[in-house]
Amino acid sequence: MRRSVEEQKNNNNIGQDQKAKAYNRLKRRVSYVEIGLGLAFLLILLLTGWTFNLRDIAVRVASGPFWNVLIYFLFLTALFEIITLPLAVYSRFVIERRFGLLRQSGLAWVWDYIKGVLLSLILGGAAIEALYFFIRVTGKWWWLSTGMIFAFFFVLMAQLAPVLIMPIFYKFKPLADDDLSARLTALCERTGARVRGIYEWGLSSKTAAVNAALVGWGPTRRVILSDNLVKDFSAPEVEVILAHELGHHQL
Repeated sequence: MRRSVEEQKNNNNIGQDQKAKAYNRLKRRVSYVEIGLGLAFLLILLLTGWTFNLRDIAVRVASGPFWNVLIYFLFLTALFEIITLPLAVYSRFVIERRFGLLRQSGLAWVWDYIKGVLLSLILGGAAIEALYFFIRVTGKWWWLSTGMIFAFFFVLMAQLAPVLIMPIFYKFKPLADDDLSARLTALCERTGARVRGIYEWGLSSKTAAVNAALVGWGPTRRVILSDNLVKDFSAPEVEVILAHELGHHQL
C-alpha cells in the first residue's frame, strides 16, 4: 500500500514536471515571437517612412514641442499595442488559463491589462518628454543630463514601486507567521540583504502560481511572498525559494 502511494506521488511529480516544461517552452516561443514582432515593427516604421507620417500628424494636431512629442508617442504606442494585442491575450490569458494558473475572470484580466497600459503610457510619456526636453535645452550634452536624471528616476522608482506602483495591482500585508518572518529575516541578514519587513503578497485571487521577490530600495526594501507560497509550502521550502531570489540580488 505504501509503495503504491509513493508510486502515485512520483507519477504526479513527473506529470507536474512535464506540465511545467510544456508551459515554459510555450512561453519562451511566445517571447521569441514578441521580440521578432517588435523588431519588425521598428524596421517597418523606419524603412517605410511611417515615422515621418506620424510626426507630421503630431505637428498638425498640436503646436509646440511638448505636445508634438507627446502625441507622436501616444500614436506610436497605441499602434503597437493594437498590433500586439492578440499576442498579449494569448500569452497572458489563454496560456495561463490553459495550464490552470489564471484565476481571474475575463473582465478582471482586461481591467488589469488596461491599468498596465495606462501606467506604461504615463511613465513612458514622462521619460520621452524628459529626453527631448534635455536634447532641446542642453544640445550636445543631452546624454549627460538625461543620464543623470534617468539614474535618479530609476532609484526613485525602485523606492516607490513597493508602496505606490505594485499596490495598484495587488494587496500586501505584513506576514502573520512570526516564526517564518524571523527565519526569513535571519536568512536575509546572513546574505547581507537588509530588509525592512516580510510581506504577504495577495496573488491567489489572480493566479495559482507561487512567487517570492526582494523589492524596493533603502527604506522600502522588503521581501514579498505570495499567499499561495505561504499557504501551500513548508517553512524550509519557502526559505529555499527566497534564497534563490537573494542569489539574484547578491550575484
